Amino acid sequence: MERYKVTLTGETDLLMNSDNLDFDAILEKWKRDPANKGESVAGDDRSPAWRWLRCLYSEGGLVVIPSDNLMTALREGGAKVPTGKRGATFKRQTQSGLMVDQIGWPIMVGGKSISARGLKEQLADEKDFDVHQEAAMGMGFDLFVKRARIGRAKHVRVRPRFSAGWTASGTISVIDETITKDVLQMILDYSGTLCGLCDWRPSSPSAPGPFGRFTAVVE
Repeated sequence: MERYKVTLTGETDLLMNSDNLDFDAILEKWKRDPANKGESVAGDDRSPAWRWLRCLYSEGGLVVIPSDNLMTALREGGAKVPTGKRGATFKRQTQSGLMVDQIGWPIMVGGKSISARGLKEQLADEKDFDVHQEAAMGMGFDLFVKRARIGRAKHVRVRPRFSAGWTASGTISVIDETITKDVLQMILDYSGTLCGLCDWRPSSPSAPGPFGRFTAVVE
């Protein structure tokens, strides 16, 4: 088995949109509370103002890029790298022949990690969305507000947005001998250029976008 340190650097901005079931349950309970009647505007993520916190991927109190997302990027990149055997690619080997060692790689902005726990403690009861935007900027990212068409209606969506230059690093253990350091580098090159990470990335199945592209250094 070989273990490699991998450092990703954002070539484009990155958008997060976690499928956070626990947070969704909290939000639904909040909506059903009569005391909060009129506090939420249908189809607008700015109400309640803290709704965007559900989009953050977090682990150990820090904002991270989850291993699931990294494995998806590796699979999509591996599908573009030929093995040299009758048109086969490294797609399958990226899921059976290597593993991301950490549950998540902390995302770094300006060389500093971001405290998800601190943001939630600071903003969980804050009703002013402008305060949320200021707090996010103080942590090194911003809140991307955009109208999105859902059916025939347009909804206001809010996503944490990390500017190009973000970094994330961790280790990948390789057990398949055909995945050499050069092959892993090639897989990550394709992943970063053509696939990307997280929301509205080039390889998004339903709505491809420009976000989440990166370069990778394998050591």
